[in-house]
Amino acid sequence: MLNGARQPTELPEPWSPAQATERIRWIAGCEHLEFALAKHAENQMKERNISTPDVLYVLKNGFTYNNPESATQQGYFKYEIQCTTPNSDRRTVNIIVVPSMQPVAVKIITVMWDDENMFGG
Repeated sequence: MLNGARQPTELPEPWSPAQATERIRWIAGCEHLEFALAKHAENQMKERNISTPDVLYVLKNGFTYNNPESATQQGYFKYEIQCTTPNSDRRTVNIIVVPSMQPVAVKIITVMWDDENMFGG
């Protein structure tokens, strides 16, 4: 129990949306989380005034509704997780994340508002 919650059962990826939600939330709550932001995600956060605590809030409380896509690194997958945050003025924040259970890590690829045009933001 790294974060006070029982570690989810190890499952090979890709995970279902429900499995991804559970595992990403668990990973985000781990004390020794390795957290990496892609430069693209950093720029998006600055442009949209979305903070790192907002991103962590989404990872800890959000939901994954869609099936993942393959990441550029073989054996890894990209998941979209989303929710509103205390600072988002009721707007939903979407994050594309590549999680890892071993080591406990996440790489944030994309951060955007759900109501944005995907091709314009």
